[in-house]
Amino acid sequence: MSCNDRLFPISSSQPLLSGDQIKALAKHMLSADASTTSPIESTHKYVAGYTYLGQLIAHDIVPKTRPSYFDRMTTPSLNLDSIYGDLSDQTIYFLFDNEGRFQPNSSNSYDLYRGRANEALIPDPRNDENVIVAQLHRLWQQVHNWVIEDFVAPHCRDIKARIHEAKSIVTALFHLVVIEDFLFETLEPETYNCYFSDWHEYILQFTHPLTAIPLEFSHAAFRFGHSMTRARYILNQDNTDNPVHLLSLIRQRNSGSISNEHKIDWTNFFGADAQEAAKIDLQITSGMDSIPLEGNIVYLNLMAADHARIPSGYAVLDWLNTHQKTLATDINLAQFPEVTAGAERNLRPVYDELTDNFKNRTLPLWLYVLRESALSAYPDYRFRKTRLGKVGSVIVAEVLRQSIISCYLPNGGHHPLDKKTHLEMIKQCASEPYRQIVTQYPNQKLSMSNLITFISKPKG
Repeated sequence: MSCNDRLFPISSSQPLLSGDQIKALAKHMLSADASTTSPIESTHKYVAGYTYLGQLIAHDIVPKTRPSYFDRMTTPSLNLDSIYGDLSDQTIYFLFDNEGRFQPNSSNSYDLYRGRANEALIPDPRNDENVIVAQLHRLWQQVHNWVIEDFVAPHCRDIKARIHEAKSIVTALFHLVVIEDFLFETLEPETYNCYFSDWHEYILQFTHPLTAIPLEFSHAAFRFGHSMTRARYILNQDNTDNPVHLLSLIRQRNSGSISNEHKIDWTNFFGADAQEAAKIDLQITSGMDSIPLEGNIVYLNLMAADHARIPSGYAVLDWLNTHQKTLATDINLAQFPEVTAGAERNLRPVYDELTDNFKNRTLPLWLYVLRESALSAYPDYRFRKTRLGKVGSVIVAEVLRQSIISCYLPNGGHHPLDKKTHLEMIKQCASEPYRQIVTQYPNQKLSMSNLITFISKPKG
C-alpha cells in the first residue's frame, strides 16, 4: 500500500486483536435491538436518514471490497459518479430520456429504472442493496430532473451539455447537504467549526486533489454508520404500528421492483418528526450479523482493519498531539476524555474482551471511534449519543472535505482561489436552486429535509 492510501504515516506493526477476540466481538457486539435512547436526555436528534446518506456517500468514493472487472472505476472525488456514471454516449442512452432527465420506473415513481430482469440500471449496483438507499438514489435522480426542468437553459438542445450542466448543479447541492446538514449533525462541534466554518487547512492540502481514499477512513472511521443502523424502520404510515425488520429491507439481484409496502415517506427519515438512528457506540443491531453475500459486519470490519494494519485509535490520537499541534489546540483535543471502558451492563462482555486493549492503548481505530462517540467534553452531555468524538471527526472531516474540494480543482490541482472562498464557490455552482431553497428557511442552510420539502411542492 502506498503512502497515498494513508491519512497518517503510521500503521500497526502487529495485529491489535487475536483471532479469538475478533470472533468473540463479532458475537458480543451484536444486540437484538441497538438502542436509540440515552440514559441522559438529549436535545440533539440524529435522524435515521443520515445512516443511509452516509452509505450513499461511501458508495460514491470507496471502491467495493471485492471489485470485479465489470465494476465502475470509483474515484476519491465526491462527484456523484455512482448516480451519473461516466456520462459516455452509452450511459446517457441507457440512463436518460431525450430531455436529459433520468429514466423513470414504468410502475413506481419511487423505484429505480430497471431492466428486463428487474435489475436496477444504475452505475453502482451497491445502491440497490437495500430499499432505503435505493430510494435515496432515486430521490437524487429526481433532484436532477427538477434541475433539468426548471433551471437548465431550455434553448440548449445538446442533451449531453444539458446533463453535464445539471450534474454540476446537483453535485454542488449534494456537497452543501453534506457540509451544512450531514457533517454539521455528525461531527463534534468544535471540529466542525474548524473545518467548515473557519476552513482551516491541517493535514491534507487544499491544492492537491485526493488520489485515493485513506484507509483510516474507509476501513475504520466512516464505518461508524454500521452502529447507527436500526433493527426496524417505519417506512410509511402503513407500517407505523409494525415497523419493518432490517433484513426485510435488504435486496438481492433477484428481488425485483420495490413494493408499495416499502415505499418511503421521507419525513420518517429526515426532519423534526423522523425516527432516530441508533446510537453510535459499540453496539450493533443483530440484523447486521447475516448480511447476504457479506456475513457478520463486525467480523468483516475487524478483519479488514487487521489486514490493512490500521493503527489503534490511541496511536492516531498521539500522532495528532505530536505532529498536528495547531489542530490539536484548535479543537481542544487535550480536553476530550480518555477513551476507556464504560459501565453499560449490555456492553460488559465487549469491555471484558477488550480489557487489555484499553489498558495497553491498542484499541483498533474503528472500535475507538465508536467508543469515543459515547464520550463528550460537554458538561451537560447534550451531544453524547449522536456525534462522533474528536479523532473520528478529524478523520471524517479531512477526507470528506478534500473529497469535495477535489471536484472543483482543475486537473493537477492548485486552485487559485483562497481557501476561505471554497464554500462560496460551491454555493455559486449550486446557483439559483440553492438560493431558492435556503431563502425559505430561517437558518439559510441546505438540509435533506428542506430539499425534499421544496422539490415535493406542487408546481404552479
